[in-house]
Amino acid sequence: MVYQDQGRNHRKSHIVSHVVDVENACDVIVISLAKYHLKVEEKLVADAESVLADVTGEAIKEMEHNETRQHMGDDRRSNGSSDIINPWRLRPENCHLGLKK
Repeated sequence: MVYQDQGRNHRKSHIVSHVVDVENACDVIVISLAKYHLKVEEKLVADAESVLADVTGEAIKEMEHNETRQHMGDDRRSNGSSDIINPWRLRPENCHLGLKK
């Protein structure tokens, strides 16, 4: 009788140790997955920030280019022979002419 109880207790403790091992393994897996997920998120954020910076930079360049073209378009002669700019329009006191801010 005592022997059977010791056997049961031994099996119970053996099972409990396996359960603890499995729980620890699950914790390790969950932590590893969380770290991997965080790395993936950090990479996605970095990529998104890079793309946003590129798009923003391109948009700013395009706006500056369009603004320059708009100003030059106001100053070009209508005969279309060349892109000659009226120097009067380039004076600092006349810079506000035709500009939208």
